[in-house]
Amino acid sequence: MPRASTLASLFALCAVLCACDAGPAPAVPFDGHTAASFESTSAFDAFCVIGQEPHTCKFELTRFQEPAGQAFFPDLRFYGMHDEWFTFRMMNGVGIDGFEVAPIKGHRFDTLDQIRAFFKDKVDMPLGLVWYDTRLYSTWYYARALGDCIGGPAKGCPRFFGVGVVQHWQPDPARKAHPGEVWDFILEGPDQPTIAELEQFFHRLRPLLPPAARDALCWQVNTEQYQIGLAFQLGLANNPLADHLCPIKEFQQP
Repeated sequence: MPRASTLASLFALCAVLCACDAGPAPAVPFDGHTAASFESTSAFDAFCVIGQEPHTCKFELTRFQEPAGQAFFPDLRFYGMHDEWFTFRMMNGVGIDGFEVAPIKGHRFDTLDQIRAFFKDKVDMPLGLVWYDTRLYSTWYYARALGDCIGGPAKGCPRFFGVGVVQHWQPDPARKAHPGEVWDFILEGPDQPTIAELEQFFHRLRPLLPPAARDALCWQVNTEQYQIGLAFQLGLANNPLADHLCPIKEFQQP
């Protein structure tokens, strides 16, 4: 009968051999630094706290022209610009369902600074990336977010991404036009959505936000002439969304 020390040695050897047969350790899951939705106001406010009020989150809605797609709310403690979410994901080899361009395989980046360093002094870059001073900018992303074919990845650039910012304002009696709690969203300054696209923004955003935001959500109309005109058209057409407009001037301090 083997001694205890012999058995212990056999078990130790087996453990080593089994570990060798197990193959490489699993890869670390990709962390995209995003949220998909918010079940409560407290969850939104905790994730979307950047500086002073209002609580603010950027949003990225994929397959925008379709009934459904994915949704991403980038963590603004990690990201600054809308396209940084796109670049970080694609450069880490993680694709976007339905997007016509494949992700870039073979790299692992933990920060945006690492991606900027990787492309330093380069001109020929993937994903429509270009340098504007120190800003690494994806022309492909914005072409597919604004329906603008300039610099786009393919012929014809229908809107694939619906992008903007959601804000949660606490009640404030000094805000005369909207003294109560306000939930609104803002589109990019140069964005020129159709009425159907604006309706799609409401349709896609409402289920992702806390219950308190869904019926209360309004579109904060910016000062660009196109968006002011679109808001006017909604009123003339008696579109239900005309009751969900909150012009930016109503939030500006006197």
